[in-house]
Amino acid sequence: MAESIFVSGYWCECKGDLVENISISSALLNPEAADALANALRSAEDSNGFRLPNYLDEEAEFHKPPFELLGWIREGRPGNYGIDQFDPYAKEVTYPPDSVDDSFTAMLGLSTDPEGREWHLQRGILPSLTCEVWSEKTINPREEPFRHGQRNAASCRLLKKLCALTGKELIIEVRISRTEHRSRYSRRDNDFGYIPPSHKIFILSSNGILTDKDKSYKLG
Repeated sequence: MAESIFVSGYWCECKGDLVENISISSALLNPEAADALANALRSAEDSNGFRLPNYLDEEAEFHKPPFELLGWIREGRPGNYGIDQFDPYAKEVTYPPDSVDDSFTAMLGLSTDPEGREWHLQRGILPSLTCEVWSEKTINPREEPFRHGQRNAASCRLLKKLCALTGKELIIEVRISRTEHRSRYSRRDNDFGYIPPSHKIFILSSNGILTDKDKSYKLG
């Protein structure tokens, strides 16, 4: 896929007992309110207090102009494994994953494969959005960290089209936390102590300009 941005997802990377958790979410908002909402999110110490909404997320969406904040990613069923929860080889992979809501796929002219892994614009050869789901969980009686997650990456062309057709800008939130897994089997040679989490807010406009608190980047 061409130049792309992660627009939703969560995943865990680990090396030994060192664990890194990344979460990304995005939503649509009015350009005139973009700076105010971005600053509000940057100052939010707890993501439970103020977060970006999924599609039709009544608890987080705003509908009062100019402070409109709308979800466009439909949440899958996190933690709902169905009968797969009894399959040790399912590795706790959830299905279906997060996806673009039907109203936006129709607006953008997107089509997808039956499993929702690749999304194409009309006459597009390369996918404009890809969904990845993975897990490296093993059958092990010990509680050990393992690589897993799901994420959606969208091309800059698709996101610029989304912003242009809706008249909105896209706000993207990135949260990264790093911890050290502890169990009775862990060695105590190193103690990294508390590692402050990282929190970034970006705004993408229809002209392909991506901005954070201090810098701007031209994409696509």
